[in-house]
Amino acid sequence: MKQLFFAFSLCSFCLLGCRTESQSENLDSRPRDYSDRFTLVPTDTLIIPISEKTDIYSRYIQAVEVGGEAYLAMVNEKTNEVEFYGLEDSDHYFSIHIEDEEMYPIASLRAFHLYPDSTLLVAGSYRRAAYLVDFLGNVQATYKTMVDRPDGEYVPMYYGQIPLIAYPDGQHFLISTKVDTDYFLPGIWSGTMFLKVKKDSPTYQHVFPLPEFFSKLVYGARFSHSSHALVGNKYLAISLPFYNDLLYFDIETDELSQRNAGSTYFGDALPWERPEPNRDEAYYVEADSYRDIIYDPVGKFLYRIAYRGVGFLDADGNQRDWNNKIPSVIILDESLEKVGELDLPVNTYYTRSLFPYKGKLYISLNHPDNNPNEDKLMFVGFKPITR
Repeated sequence: MKQLFFAFSLCSFCLLGCRTESQSENLDSRPRDYSDRFTLVPTDTLIIPISEKTDIYSRYIQAVEVGGEAYLAMVNEKTNEVEFYGLEDSDHYFSIHIEDEEMYPIASLRAFHLYPDSTLLVAGSYRRAAYLVDFLGNVQATYKTMVDRPDGEYVPMYYGQIPLIAYPDGQHFLISTKVDTDYFLPGIWSGTMFLKVKKDSPTYQHVFPLPEFFSKLVYGARFSHSSHALVGNKYLAISLPFYNDLLYFDIETDELSQRNAGSTYFGDALPWERPEPNRDEAYYVEADSYRDIIYDPVGKFLYRIAYRGVGFLDADGNQRDWNNKIPSVIILDESLEKVGELDLPVNTYYTRSLFPYKGKLYISLNHPDNNPNEDKLMFVGFKPITR
């Protein structure tokens, strides 16, 4: 694995279909070629009975280990809890409730990361700080995230499946940030994308600079939802909703690279020529886009969800939303080469809720428009196999 990543960093994306910043200034909506060597096959369905209070559409879930046992941890924004459901024994359940009248900023939980010492790094809807809490919900430390930078103010944006990324050294973490600007003007995709925070004695550093030409692109608020994942404890990968390539930030050297990771159906989404705030959702639903990425450390595969656009109105005149776009799963191997893509049926999988476990990718069946069960979490396990 180390040798593969070393070779990958040396070639720095000058080969194997990679592009430099100067070559990327003109976006290309055409799909790229790739080697179709892997697919995903459904092997099992994981069913987890849930309580009435559980949010079945939680956007923040992770498979974690607590006391040697596997759990599915998920944020319940309604009750301000992180709930833990046993993956091997569905009767095993506990939750961590965070309630502190003086800590209004975490009154609505969003992101979280579980440390081995049974503490949680959490962030709330206020988007101005992150907090370290114990399993009783008590705040142990506070980390500001409104940190000045040369080209403007930052507002943390907690979107994506695993927004809080802990460094392998256990001493630093990364929090996703974006420029606080008008979504319908250039600038939202400018500057750096992450704030690096030292945990024990807080120091702050802005990292992961975006290619400069991105700052000119306008896509609207619905396109602002990027996703990121830590790959092989070496690269922070980020998926931008409009961009074919994945961007990779080497957390050891601070070097930025990019590599083809697009859909077989489309490439880059072209900018919005005449932004109209009242057409923001329609523009997004009708456009091709990318969203979540997630890394499986067991199988060493990186997965990316792609969505083909659909008409904003269906045959009956009803509005569609992003859940109704046509999904597929892009597969990248341990050398970060695209090796396959699996089409998913429309209006069947809730693709915002997914996690890796035991070398498989589990995707939620609880689609809002076609939910088979309101009382259970249901996930289909997909195993990567060679064609």
